Amino acid sequence: MGSAGHDKLISGQFMLPVIPSGIENNDPGTRGFYAPPPSSDYVPRSYPLTDVRPVVSRPDYSPEDLLKSHGFALVKHRSPFLDELDGHADEHAVNNVYAAETTELVCRAVGAKRAFALVRVMRQGQPASQDSTGPTSNKTTSDNLSGQKGLLVSKPIRMPHMDCTPLGARHIIRFDNEGIYTAARESGVIAVEDAICEKLGLSATAKGATAALAENYNQGDRLGPRYAYYSIWRPLKKVGRDPLALGPRRKEVGEAGGDMVYWTYHSKVPGAKGLSDRPDGEYLTQRAMLGVRAEEPRAGECPEELKWHYVSAQEPDEVWFVKLFDSASLGADSQHASAPWHGSPDLGDAAESDEPRESIELRVMAFW
Repeated sequence: MGSAGHDKLISGQFMLPVIPSGIENNDPGTRGFYAPPPSSDYVPRSYPLTDVRPVVSRPDYSPEDLLKSHGFALVKHRSPFLDELDGHADEHAVNNVYAAETTELVCRAVGAKRAFALVRVMRQGQPASQDSTGPTSNKTTSDNLSGQKGLLVSKPIRMPHMDCTPLGARHIIRFDNEGIYTAARESGVIAVEDAICEKLGLSATAKGATAALAENYNQGDRLGPRYAYYSIWRPLKKVGRDPLALGPRRKEVGEAGGDMVYWTYHSKVPGAKGLSDRPDGEYLTQRAMLGVRAEEPRAGECPEELKWHYVSAQEPDEVWFVKLFDSASLGADSQHASAPWHGSPDLGDAAESDEPRESIELRVMAFW
């Protein structure tokens, strides 16, 4: 990305879970909504962070191109809703007014025909520590949600993760709510996925369908009906510490490389009654975290293709678009990047402020 001579590098420290061989993906039914399996240990890992400020400041900068090549982009947008917040986020207004503003922004920025806001998260305060019980923010999120799709309040998360996998995206469009399910049917997404899977005797919501859809959903330059899931991430004030950092990736399945582990797991999510096979509407969706096999770093621990990026001094009118899934990225020959890893590293002495970061995130499903 850009010329190395203009890239500004600092160091950021993440907390990675230790995931030994043979670890079980424990029962998501015993955990709160959205909560991952607990990890017995988290270890610090520091990596260089490249500031994309020089890139996004160029006259020829294209958010659409960066989203395609890296899986994330910075979009300039001043929010009329947040301008009137006066430091207080009303849950009803966020779930309605800000959600409508954000879905309109997504459609305009990526050319989608329809978009739906799902999870809403406010992050503030000191980042959650990682200990023997896992990230404390995961407990906060699940406790605050209490089975409802309201405004979640949590803390920045040091652990590199992905909030959705391709399997998770297929779960969401079928089980989350009637509006998304209808859009997925009307756009042709569900029909194409089901047709591919039926030929192989598979269900599109089964883990085994992921490889088949990755191979057959898009044929060369001819894309299947497109849908994508984004995290739309906006700071509420200038970011001086705990920025959102992003690690581009192209592989959808398999190991992360070296001593690092691409580890998928399922979380319980509240959905719409009548869509899933549970009477209360709950369903399971797949997510992923980036971990390590051992507590001590080993040679080749960080894959060469994993490069971390952030933007310095991010302002509230600078919005991260982060891919959580994009059907256009399916297939070995796709020119569209897969969903990047993301997390909030500790900048240490490179932090420009001691004030805790405050941000708002909406996860948005879009259809073309």
